[in-house]
Amino acid sequence: MLHTGSAVLLLFVSCCCVAQTTYEFNAGSARTGIDVIHSTSLDSLKRWPVLSRNLASGFYDKTTSLYSFNSVAYAFKSGIGLVSNNIYTPQRFYSAFGLQYIYSSRDWFIYIYLTKEVSRNNFHDHFVFIAWQPTISKGFRLLLQNEVNFTMYGSQNDFTLERFKFGVNLRNRWQAGVLAEIASGKKDFEINYRNLGVFIKKLI
Repeated sequence: MLHTGSAVLLLFVSCCCVAQTTYEFNAGSARTGIDVIHSTSLDSLKRWPVLSRNLASGFYDKTTSLYSFNSVAYAFKSGIGLVSNNIYTPQRFYSAFGLQYIYSSRDWFIYIYLTKEVSRNNFHDHFVFIAWQPTISKGFRLLLQNEVNFTMYGSQNDFTLERFKFGVNLRNRWQAGVLAEIASGKKDFEINYRNLGVFIKKLI
């Protein structure tokens, strides 16, 4: 099981004030996948952000990867907050608690969380997401995006997935471009796979 996969469980909330859902299809040299993200807030001040991300990937060696991430947080005005994550993989379901940081402006979006699993003393799950979308002309923006997921089980089982995207954003409704990702783990962070491909995303 790799920490990049897709779609199972689009949950959350009928009482939300603000919501956005994105649907992404990507295909590359190692796999194809879909990525469904639903984000919202339980209040108009956006102090209670809620995020559900569900991924599924089919690898060309005939393995399948599934992953569901569901988060509820309380955010202070500074962007720092407390977060509770519930994560499903085919191997297990677990909960983690910790800190998160969210920053958003016209061109930038930054999302970071640092968490520790409740039931395991030595398990840590960390994530960094940075997106830059400068405006080129009306309805047309560039997209540069980087995300890194670190999971630390112990020196023999640590795992890192890094994904980079370069593309365009059309009227904040569509994104498309190229992606590159590399997954590494186990002893000495040996490479699990590399993937170079394309993506298209619909924003609703």
